[in-house]
Amino acid sequence: MTRFRPAAAAAGLFALVFAFRFLTYTGFANDHFVHLARAQQLLLGAWPVRDFVDPGMSLMYVVSALGLLLFGHNLLGEALIVFGACAAAAVLSLRAARTLSGSLPLAVAAVLLQVALYPHSYGYPKLLLYAAAITVCWGYIDRPSPARAAGLGLLVAVAFLFRHDHGLFIGAAAALAIAASGRLRSRDSGVFTATVSVLIAPWALLVVTAPGDFRAYARSALEFSRIEAAQTRLAWPSSAIDPSQGLWAGGGPGPGLPIGVNSEALLYYTFLALPLVALAWLAWKRDAVAPTPHAAAKLLVVALLAICADAGFLRDPLDGRLPDVAVPLSVLAAWLAGAALRELRAWPLVVRGAALAALAAFGVCAAGAVTVIGQSREQIDRLGSLMPGDLAEKTAGTIHALRVTYASERVPGATSLALVPVYDYL
Repeated sequence: MTRFRPAAAAAGLFALVFAFRFLTYTGFANDHFVHLARAQQLLLGAWPVRDFVDPGMSLMYVVSALGLLLFGHNLLGEALIVFGACAAAAVLSLRAARTLSGSLPLAVAAVLLQVALYPHSYGYPKLLLYAAAITVCWGYIDRPSPARAAGLGLLVAVAFLFRHDHGLFIGAAAALAIAASGRLRSRDSGVFTATVSVLIAPWALLVVTAPGDFRAYARSALEFSRIEAAQTRLAWPSSAIDPSQGLWAGGGPGPGLPIGVNSEALLYYTFLALPLVALAWLAWKRDAVAPTPHAAAKLLVVALLAICADAGFLRDPLDGRLPDVAVPLSVLAAWLAGAALRELRAWPLVVRGAALAALAAFGVCAAGAVTVIGQSREQIDRLGSLMPGDLAEKTAGTIHALRVTYASERVPGATSLALVPVYDYL
């Protein structure tokens, strides 16, 4: 029974997050079709690098191509992949946040904020891969073995083939997990390295044997990374206080973000500070950082992933990029909240009350900022009625819209709709 309860809770959370994303679906953004169009090219016989430009996201095309192959040339398979990945990431994040914080309510709150940020559909690997990285790295730290080192290598190879920077960031976390376990010079390191090398060898062979040369591919991938890095904002944005937003941010009457806080700036500062604060707390309370075995090593892994995500993903426009770092940051936030509450128990009552009030005020502002960035009010409006009949009707309508190749409500206008026969012919 004790094993059934966590499994049932995980299944329930998966279903809730999946249903939330599904029922608030109104179409994929244009950027989503960057990889989806290449997935269709795969099904038509084209190969990445050899037949079309690939900045290093081959496995992402393969996954989407499988969705097209299984569900037909429509968006239903892609939607199931995206919403399933978001739901799986939430489940893994809840487990990690609960383990580090020692508090289920704090873990649930952190995951709810992660979901409320409402990441872009095409950013699902930034959720699932990093949640999986925390889970797999922690599994190795708890019980190091060559088999688990091979699991680390598998994850790093998959991340690398989804996008090369994911492989680098998660690879650094995996190496840290091995080093923190004191097995950097053991057979585990060799197994890890060999697994990564063997699994990415077919991709390397494809790149080397494709027309042109490897240097051309490397230049293309580096240029893609350079453009991304050039847009990364690692400087201070506008002030965290924005008087133009009035007393309540978010637009219109009702719940919002109090005291005219600039939501982007508040979350940006918070996300940059969280891993640094975590490392400082770890140095201060090294022997009692969390109620879990090997807590310091586990915390280091999450902090490193958070730093890498902050450096690699936070760029303009911030409102679209802040959700990309949600997984490691939500886990760190839950842990810091739990650690602070445990520490405050030993403080004098007056000081404890003032500190709790300050933490609560900051938490309200941060939660409000999340609802503004994630457009929570709009998502709730999209959700509509929760009556069974209304939900069934909306579900059927969404499935129909995803399965129809040219849904009239998704086509930009009458002229485009009239050109559908031309699209089919081409």
